[in-house]
Amino acid sequence: MSTEKLPPPPRRPSPGRPPLYPWRDVAVGESFTVPLPEAGGPALISVRNMACQYFRRYGLKFRVSCTANRNGWVVTRIAAP
Repeated sequence: MSTEKLPPPPRRPSPGRPPLYPWRDVAVGESFTVPLPEAGGPALISVRNMACQYFRRYGLKFRVSCTANRNGWVVTRIAAP
């Protein structure tokens, strides 16, 4: 009996609203920028809460670090506990 490897199935779009930030695509050491509240972006606590909710919902385990610069919050995935 022989087996052959098939390509992975295509990603199905998830129901509901798409995530605002690329939580699923961020690897350790990667980062993305979120606008500051003065520019219409969320507060720092909101960014951290969104990350925490996403991680719990999808069973992911990692931490983020948020620092501010003049462009916005820089959200970096720092480690998996």
